[in-house]
Amino acid sequence: MSFTRSDRISSIDIKPTKADGPTNPVEIASYNWYRSSTEEHPRIVVPGRPASLRSDIKDARDIPTLEFDSGLYVADENQLNQPDCPMESVFQSVHVLNPGFDWQGVDVVTGSTDLRQLLGFLIPKRVDSSGAFEIDVDVVDNTVVFTRTGPTKAKCFGCGHHFERAMTTDEADGALRRVVSFELGTLKLVVRSEVDALEDGLWKPNDSLVWTKPDNSILEVARSGGPLEGKKGNFVELKTKSVRREFDWVEAYTQMALGDIDVLVLARMHVKTVASLQKFNRQE
Repeated sequence: MSFTRSDRISSIDIKPTKADGPTNPVEIASYNWYRSSTEEHPRIVVPGRPASLRSDIKDARDIPTLEFDSGLYVADENQLNQPDCPMESVFQSVHVLNPGFDWQGVDVVTGSTDLRQLLGFLIPKRVDSSGAFEIDVDVVDNTVVFTRTGPTKAKCFGCGHHFERAMTTDEADGALRRVVSFELGTLKLVVRSEVDALEDGLWKPNDSLVWTKPDNSILEVARSGGPLEGKKGNFVELKTKSVRREFDWVEAYTQMALGDIDVLVLARMHVKTVASLQKFNRQE
Protein backbone atom coordinates (compact mmCIF):
# COMPACT_ATOMS: atom_id res chain seq x y z
CA MET A 1 0.00 0.00 0.00
CA SER A 2 1.38 3.42 -0.92
CA PHE A 3 0.52 6.51 1.12
CA THR A 4 0.12 10.11 0.08
CA ARG A 5 -0.54 13.19 2.18
CA SER A 6 -4.30 12.71 1.83
CA ASP A 7 -4.50 9.02 2.81
CA ARG A 8 -6.51 8.22 5.92
CA ILE A 9 -5.97 5.05 7.93
CA SER A 10 -8.27 3.49 10.50
CA SER A 11 -6.90 1.50 13.41
CA ILE A 12 -9.01 -1.44 12.24
CA ASP A 13 -6.65 -1.69 9.24
CA ILE A 14 -3.70 -2.46 11.54
CA LYS A 15 -2.80 -5.96 12.69
CA PRO A 16 -0.80 -5.91 15.95
CA THR A 17 2.61 -7.53 16.30
CA LYS A 18 4.66 -8.12 19.43
CA ALA A 19 8.16 -6.71 19.92
CA ASP A 20 10.44 -5.78 22.79
CA GLY A 21 10.84 -2.12 23.67
CA PRO A 22 13.68 -0.02 22.23
CA THR A 23 17.03 -1.79 22.46
CA ASN A 24 20.67 -0.83 21.81
CA PRO A 25 20.19 2.96 21.95
CA VAL A 26 23.14 5.01 20.66
CA GLU A 27 23.27 8.80 20.55
CA ILE A 28 24.51 9.81 17.10
CA ALA A 29 24.00 13.60 17.26
CA SER A 30 22.55 16.50 19.23
CA TYR A 31 21.91 20.17 18.56
CA ASN A 32 20.26 23.43 19.66
CA TRP A 33 18.34 25.82 17.50
CA TYR A 34 20.36 29.02 17.86
CA ARG A 35 18.51 31.88 19.54
CA SER A 36 18.74 34.12 16.42
CA SER A 37 17.42 31.39 14.12
CA THR A 38 14.48 32.32 11.89
CA GLU A 39 12.58 30.74 9.03
CA GLU A 40 14.59 32.90 6.60
CA HIS A 41 17.92 32.16 8.30
CA PRO A 42 17.69 28.85 10.22
CA ARG A 43 20.70 28.03 12.40
CA ILE A 44 21.68 25.06 14.58
CA VAL A 45 24.58 24.56 16.99
CA VAL A 46 26.03 21.04 16.98
CA PRO A 47 26.38 19.19 19.38
CA GLY A 48 24.93 22.05 21.42
CA ARG A 49 24.16 22.16 25.10
CA PRO A 50 21.16 21.27 27.32
CA ALA A 51 19.71 23.32 30.14
CA SER A 52 21.04 22.24 33.55
CA LEU A 53 18.88 20.91 36.37
CA ARG A 54 19.25 23.19 39.39
CA SER A 55 21.17 21.39 42.13
CA ASP A 56 19.94 23.74 44.88
CA ILE A 57 16.34 22.48 44.62
CA LYS A 58 16.07 19.50 46.95
CA ASP A 59 12.32 19.24 47.54
CA ALA A 60 8.99 20.95 46.87
CA ARG A 61 9.60 23.61 49.54
CA ASP A 62 12.47 25.03 47.49
CA ILE A 63 10.15 25.92 44.58
CA PRO A 64 8.17 29.18 44.84
CA THR A 65 4.51 29.35 43.85
CA LEU A 66 4.33 29.06 40.07
CA GLU A 67 2.25 30.98 37.57
CA PHE A 68 -0.19 29.39 35.16
CA ASP A 69 1.07 29.12 31.59
CA SER A 70 -0.71 31.58 29.32
CA GLY A 71 -0.59 32.55 25.67
CA LEU A 72 0.96 30.48 22.90
CA TYR A 73 4.11 28.38 23.27
CA VAL A 74 6.27 26.85 20.54
CA ALA A 75 5.06 23.30 19.94
CA ASP A 76 7.55 22.41 17.21
CA GLU A 77 10.74 24.47 16.97
CA ASN A 78 11.98 22.34 14.07
CA GLN A 79 8.97 23.11 11.91
CA LEU A 80 8.96 26.73 13.05
CA ASN A 81 12.53 27.26 11.82
CA GLN A 82 12.35 25.03 8.74
CA PRO A 83 8.72 24.62 7.66
CA ASP A 84 9.72 23.24 4.25
CA CYS A 85 12.12 20.64 5.67
CA PRO A 86 11.68 20.11 9.44
CA MET A 87 13.78 16.93 9.47
CA GLU A 88 16.85 18.39 7.74
CA SER A 89 18.43 19.34 11.08
CA VAL A 90 18.53 15.63 11.98
CA PHE A 91 20.52 14.70 8.89
CA GLN A 92 22.84 17.72 9.03
CA SER A 93 23.69 17.24 12.72
CA VAL A 94 24.46 13.56 12.15
CA HIS A 95 26.59 14.49 9.13
CA VAL A 96 28.70 16.78 11.34
CA LEU A 97 29.15 14.39 14.29
CA ASN A 98 28.93 11.00 12.54
CA PRO A 99 29.77 11.54 8.86
CA GLY A 100 30.16 7.80 8.27
CA PHE A 101 26.77 6.85 9.72
CA ASP A 102 25.07 4.15 7.63
CA TRP A 103 21.70 5.62 6.66
CA GLN A 104 21.00 2.74 4.31
CA GLY A 105 20.68 0.45 7.33
CA VAL A 106 17.92 2.63 8.84
CA ASP A 107 14.26 1.71 8.38
CA VAL A 108 12.56 4.74 9.98
CA VAL A 109 13.62 8.33 10.72
CA THR A 110 11.18 10.26 12.90
CA GLY A 111 10.55 12.37 15.95
CA SER A 112 9.57 10.80 19.26
CA THR A 113 6.28 12.73 19.26
CA ASP A 114 5.28 11.08 15.99
CA LEU A 115 5.93 7.64 17.45
CA ARG A 116 3.87 8.44 20.53
CA GLN A 117 1.00 9.64 18.36
CA LEU A 118 1.16 6.42 16.38
CA LEU A 119 1.10 4.41 19.60
CA GLY A 120 -1.96 6.35 20.72
CA PHE A 121 -3.56 5.56 17.36
CA LEU A 122 -2.79 1.85 17.65
CA ILE A 123 -3.80 1.65 21.33
CA PRO A 124 -6.82 4.00 21.56
CA LYS A 125 -7.32 3.51 25.31
CA ARG A 126 -4.03 5.27 26.04
CA VAL A 127 -4.55 8.74 27.53
CA ASP A 128 -2.29 10.28 24.88
CA SER A 129 -4.69 9.08 22.17
CA SER A 130 -5.96 12.53 21.23
CA GLY A 131 -7.85 11.90 18.01
CA ALA A 132 -6.90 12.56 14.41
CA PHE A 133 -3.40 13.70 13.47
CA GLU A 134 -1.35 14.01 10.31
CA ILE A 135 2.18 12.86 9.52
CA ASP A 136 3.95 13.33 6.20
CA VAL A 137 5.64 10.16 4.94
CA ASP A 138 8.62 10.20 2.57
CA VAL A 139 10.28 7.05 1.27
CA VAL A 140 13.92 7.07 0.15
CA ASP A 141 15.04 3.64 -1.04
CA ASN A 142 14.27 1.41 1.97
CA THR A 143 14.06 4.22 4.54
CA VAL A 144 10.82 5.88 5.66
CA VAL A 145 10.92 9.44 7.04
CA PHE A 146 8.02 10.64 9.21
CA THR A 147 7.54 14.41 9.50
CA ARG A 148 5.15 16.07 11.93
CA THR A 149 2.57 18.47 10.52
CA GLY A 150 0.25 20.85 12.32
CA PRO A 151 0.55 24.16 14.16
CA THR A 152 3.98 25.28 15.33
CA LYS A 153 2.51 27.00 18.38
CA ALA A 154 -0.13 25.86 20.85
CA LYS A 155 -1.87 27.05 23.98
CA CYS A 156 -0.73 25.30 27.14
CA PHE A 157 -2.54 24.70 30.39
CA GLY A 158 -1.27 24.20 33.91
CA CYS A 159 2.18 25.26 35.10
CA GLY A 160 4.45 23.00 33.03
CA HIS A 161 6.50 25.69 31.29
CA HIS A 162 6.93 27.75 34.44
CA PHE A 163 7.99 24.58 36.29
CA GLU A 164 10.70 23.92 33.69
CA ARG A 165 11.99 27.47 34.07
CA ALA A 166 12.06 27.15 37.85
CA MET A 167 13.99 23.88 37.69
CA THR A 168 16.67 24.77 35.12
CA THR A 169 19.48 27.17 34.26
CA ASP A 170 21.16 28.04 30.93
CA GLU A 171 17.78 28.58 29.31
CA ALA A 172 19.26 31.01 26.76
CA ASP A 173 20.68 28.11 24.76
CA GLY A 174 17.19 26.68 24.21
CA ALA A 175 16.14 23.05 24.27
CA LEU A 176 18.60 20.35 23.27
CA ARG A 177 17.55 17.91 20.56
CA ARG A 178 19.10 14.45 20.72
CA VAL A 179 19.24 12.09 17.76
CA VAL A 180 19.34 8.47 18.88
CA SER A 181 19.43 5.24 16.89
CA PHE A 182 17.90 2.10 18.35
CA GLU A 183 16.20 -1.13 17.38
CA LEU A 184 12.50 -1.85 17.79
CA GLY A 185 11.84 -5.47 16.98
CA THR A 186 13.33 -6.03 13.53
CA LEU A 187 13.36 -2.32 12.68
CA LYS A 188 16.22 0.14 13.09
CA LEU A 189 15.06 3.65 13.91
CA VAL A 190 16.66 7.07 14.17
CA VAL A 191 14.60 9.23 16.51
CA ARG A 192 14.86 12.90 17.43
CA SER A 193 13.64 13.97 20.87
CA GLU A 194 13.77 17.04 23.08
CA VAL A 195 15.69 17.10 26.38
CA ASP A 196 14.30 19.19 29.24
CA ALA A 197 17.42 19.24 31.41
CA LEU A 198 20.78 17.72 32.27
CA GLU A 199 21.70 16.37 35.72
CA ASP A 200 25.28 16.00 37.03
CA GLY A 201 26.87 16.84 33.69
CA LEU A 202 29.28 19.50 32.49
CA TRP A 203 29.01 20.76 28.92
CA LYS A 204 30.96 23.43 27.09
CA PRO A 205 29.13 26.69 26.28
CA ASN A 206 27.83 27.50 22.83
CA ASP A 207 30.36 30.20 21.92
CA SER A 208 33.03 31.09 19.33
CA LEU A 209 30.56 30.17 16.60
CA VAL A 210 31.68 29.86 12.99
CA TRP A 211 28.75 29.33 10.64
CA THR A 212 28.89 27.13 7.56
CA LYS A 213 26.16 26.31 5.09
CA PRO A 214 25.78 22.84 3.52
CA ASP A 215 25.40 22.68 -0.23
CA ASN A 216 21.88 23.28 -1.55
CA SER A 217 20.55 24.32 1.86
CA ILE A 218 19.67 27.52 3.70
CA LEU A 219 20.39 25.88 7.08
CA GLU A 220 23.53 27.24 8.75
CA VAL A 221 25.51 25.00 11.11
CA ALA A 222 28.08 25.88 13.78
CA ARG A 223 30.06 23.37 15.81
CA SER A 224 30.18 24.20 19.53
CA GLY A 225 29.12 22.91 22.92
CA GLY A 226 29.17 19.23 23.79
CA PRO A 227 30.06 17.44 27.04
CA LEU A 228 33.45 17.55 28.69
CA GLU A 229 35.09 14.13 28.72
CA GLY A 230 33.41 11.89 31.28
CA LYS A 231 30.90 14.61 32.22
CA LYS A 232 27.95 13.84 29.97
CA GLY A 233 25.53 13.46 32.90
CA ASN A 234 21.94 12.20 32.92
CA PHE A 235 19.17 13.49 30.68
CA VAL A 236 16.01 14.56 32.51
CA GLU A 237 12.30 14.76 31.67
CA LEU A 238 10.33 17.33 33.72
CA LYS A 239 6.60 16.82 34.26
CA THR A 240 3.76 18.26 36.33
CA LYS A 241 0.45 16.65 37.32
CA SER A 242 -2.37 17.73 39.59
CA VAL A 243 -2.60 15.81 42.87
CA ARG A 244 -6.23 15.14 41.97
CA ARG A 245 -5.39 13.34 38.73
CA GLU A 246 -3.78 9.98 38.08
CA PHE A 247 -0.34 10.11 36.51
CA ASP A 248 0.12 8.00 33.37
CA TRP A 249 3.26 5.99 34.12
CA VAL A 250 3.01 4.00 30.87
CA GLU A 251 3.04 7.18 28.79
CA ALA A 252 5.94 8.61 30.80
CA TYR A 253 8.00 5.45 30.37
CA THR A 254 7.22 5.35 26.65
CA GLN A 255 8.38 8.94 26.21
CA MET A 256 11.58 8.29 28.16
CA ALA A 257 12.35 5.03 26.34
CA LEU A 258 11.83 6.52 22.87
CA GLY A 259 14.05 9.49 23.76
CA ASP A 260 16.60 7.47 25.77
CA ILE A 261 15.96 9.71 28.80
CA ASP A 262 17.49 8.65 32.12
CA VAL A 263 15.52 10.47 34.83
CA LEU A 264 11.96 11.67 35.43
CA VAL A 265 11.33 14.57 37.82
CA LEU A 266 7.62 14.74 38.66
CA ALA A 267 5.93 17.64 40.44
CA ARG A 268 2.49 16.95 41.89
CA MET A 269 0.62 20.24 41.81
CA HIS A 270 -1.99 21.72 44.13
CA VAL A 271 -3.22 24.54 41.90
CA LYS A 272 -0.01 26.61 41.50
CA THR A 273 1.92 25.12 44.42
CA VAL A 274 4.27 22.14 44.10
CA ALA A 275 2.89 19.72 46.70
CA SER A 276 5.58 17.07 46.17
CA LEU A 277 8.68 16.59 44.06
CA GLN A 278 9.75 13.07 43.10
CA LYS A 279 12.63 11.71 41.05
CA PHE A 280 12.62 8.35 39.26
CA ASN A 281 15.14 6.47 37.15
CA ARG A 282 13.77 4.95 33.95
CA GLN A 283 14.34 1.44 35.32
CA GLU A 284 11.89 2.22 38.15
